[in-house]
Amino acid sequence: MKNISILHDSHKLRFRSPFGAVPCGEVVTLSLELSLKESVDRVILRLWKDHREEQVDMVLSEELGEKRIYSGYISTPPKAGLLWYFFIIICGEETYYYGNNYENLGGIGRIYNHEPPSYQITVFKKEATTPNWFKESIMYQIFVDRFCNGYDEGEILNPKKHCVIYPRWMIHRYMASVPKQARQSA
Repeated sequence: MKNISILHDSHKLRFRSPFGAVPCGEVVTLSLELSLKESVDRVILRLWKDHREEQVDMVLSEELGEKRIYSGYISTPPKAGLLWYFFIIICGEETYYYGNNYENLGGIGRIYNHEPPSYQITVFKKEATTPNWFKESIMYQIFVDRFCNGYDEGEILNPKKHCVIYPRWMIHRYMASVPKQARQSA
């Protein structure tokens, strides 16, 4: 790749406004910062919306020396769901792609030479309400990868870094003050 710097940070209002989940029918502004010497032929916001691809031409909205800010505007659909996007930058014979980072956590992305992982926008219905019974409920999450992760004799098949695995669910670091006899019966 030539000497080019591309930046989009989905966690910053400067690049994505509004931030976070967006109501149906709202306009979202997405911006991309380019720093390069060569001329830019086209900047495209590639969007997946309502189960189909859309390509939105981005416009040059600010220029400071070699730094250029391109912005694109999209309307969220009338139905709640997810939107997915990344950027395509065409400079002469070169095509650059800018998408989500390797961790797929949003924020600062990276340059790719192929179709990248997409950023996500969650779209919700403004009038949606949470049922009263749910507001007082307890939600459990079951992590299936925690089950059947070893042999009967206790050897772990796939130990994970920075993870403490207890032989019995009752035994943990706070039980050090529990008498030994009580720990053995746990």
